[in-house]
Amino acid sequence: MKPAQLLRAILPDVLIDNFDIVNFDKSADRFDIYLDEKKVQLKEDKINPDIISYGFGEYRTIQDYPIRGRATYLHVRKRKWLDKSSNEIFSYDWDLSEFDGTLYDRYYWHNPNQFSTYRQTESSLYDEKGRLVYENAYITHGILEDYYIYLDEGEKPAYRIELDHAGGPAPNVSMERYD
Repeated sequence: MKPAQLLRAILPDVLIDNFDIVNFDKSADRFDIYLDEKKVQLKEDKINPDIISYGFGEYRTIQDYPIRGRATYLHVRKRKWLDKSSNEIFSYDWDLSEFDGTLYDRYYWHNPNQFSTYRQTESSLYDEKGRLVYENAYITHGILEDYYIYLDEGEKPAYRIELDHAGGPAPNVSMERYD
């Protein structure tokens, strides 16, 4: 396998196609990957000799899916271009909006022959701050869903809403308030 194939499997295609990795930091709890836009003009700008590279904008940070249990932050910097004939400075519009506020997930499974079937499988979603916002688990009689509601920027939820899909037409609903 080539390193480019591995990167394409880990990072979004738009970043691999249009940006170079220029730095990488690893700590005990996070990865920081720095990417600068490649010095490649779009086809329509290549024929215009007045358009030249003009440095970079500021880094924009995107939290991506965790890698090996560490939070992953992509620091992306777009290139600026100068049109010398009009003195207009511009950047290409790479759509990175789909990566804002990405929820990341965790999946858990245990062998029901060794342990009970209660929460045998469990999926969890976390927000960009790493706070648990949703869990879905298999229980003996159906599916259990938990929604966690935060009223501020803190790490502790204010409420948990539980939907117990016990095989009937409507789930049993309960709400717990945390103090």
